[in-house]
Amino acid sequence: MLKTLSYLSKSKGTGGEIKKNPWDFVVSEIDLNGEVYLADKKVESKWTKKEEYVVFVLQKRNWTTTQALREVTRRLGMGKKRFSCAGTKDRRATTTQLASVFGADLDKVMDVKIKDIDILGAWYWDTPVKMGDLLGNRFEIRIPATEEDEGKVKEILEETGGLIPNYFGEQRFGIRDNTHIVGKYILLGRFEDAVVEYLIGGKKLDSDGGTSGEIEEMIRNREFSKALEAFPRYLKYERTLLSCLSEKSTDYVGALRKLPRGILLMLVHAVQSDIFNQVLNQKVEEKGESRMKIEEGEYECSRNWYGFPEVDRIDGTFPVSKIIGYFSKPNKRESEILEREGIKVEDFRVKSIPEISSAGSHRPSLVPLKNFKFEYEKNMFEFELPAGAYATIAMREFLDVKKK
Repeated sequence: MLKTLSYLSKSKGTGGEIKKNPWDFVVSEIDLNGEVYLADKKVESKWTKKEEYVVFVLQKRNWTTTQALREVTRRLGMGKKRFSCAGTKDRRATTTQLASVFGADLDKVMDVKIKDIDILGAWYWDTPVKMGDLLGNRFEIRIPATEEDEGKVKEILEETGGLIPNYFGEQRFGIRDNTHIVGKYILLGRFEDAVVEYLIGGKKLDSDGGTSGEIEEMIRNREFSKALEAFPRYLKYERTLLSCLSEKSTDYVGALRKLPRGILLMLVHAVQSDIFNQVLNQKVEEKGESRMKIEEGEYECSRNWYGFPEVDRIDGTFPVSKIIGYFSKPNKRESEILEREGIKVEDFRVKSIPEISSAGSHRPSLVPLKNFKFEYEKNMFEFELPAGAYATIAMREFLDVKKK
């Protein structure tokens, strides 16, 4: 999907690939006070007087955030509902982030030992870490580079003015690149299609194995009990759907509602993300200053104290576009895209699954690369991005060699 998105810069990039191994992609969370939690750097305790919560700095490698917290939970012998974090981080990377746990002992949290997981610091606190309690992330990305690449990077940086299009990255659309398709079926009330797409749709994975064709045939024939027996054990959400359908073969809404609300919301958000990307892609494609022209229902926001866009400040320099939802009033461009997709704004009010209805919001169209640095001698890109922006989107401006 990302391959079709337009670039803000026109010059050819340096080439190379990111995320070949997790040591080459390091993500350090920036908290609301501007403190950066660097990889492998211990953090002193900020408060040792016992409180209800323990806040800790989690470093992980080759774990998703959910997997890592689940394992920490298991080691502490506590329920997963006691844990929370400020944001999720990539699996194939070395990442640090804040998390919290209710009712834990500080020393026991610090004593947790798990392969490829480290607790860099912990302290008592009177409130939990909540989703969104971060300003952004600092990235250190290693790419093989030459002295010639230094000039290319500098040229691209000048072309973009130190900004990148704030596209949603590939992570938003799932490992099979089809979460937006599943979400669209849900919005249109095509729940059977949504379930089938979730189970066997999207691009095929190497890990699907040789039985994938047989499983697909079972699902197409609606032989859900047989498919459940054959489906890989580790695909627990798919198995949740199949288990429900094995009992009630036509209850597609009921099967979907067995999934966690967060998973279902992710599917709806993927549709919104795809629409946002299409709107932004058109603007980037257009020539001259008009590509970021403020259109009906859009505005410009200013910076927060750290220098990142803050959408609630409606006077500034960063263009802000809509995340379409049921409260949105689409402008001409957005209406054309919605019509092409066969979606109406009222579809985001999901009557059969009301808990995943989405009113819509706003998102900056461009975001700055803060503290950007490229050192070819170290084969290293360094920069900071606001929460919700994707380093993979920033890097494609500098790496991709085929520009329009």
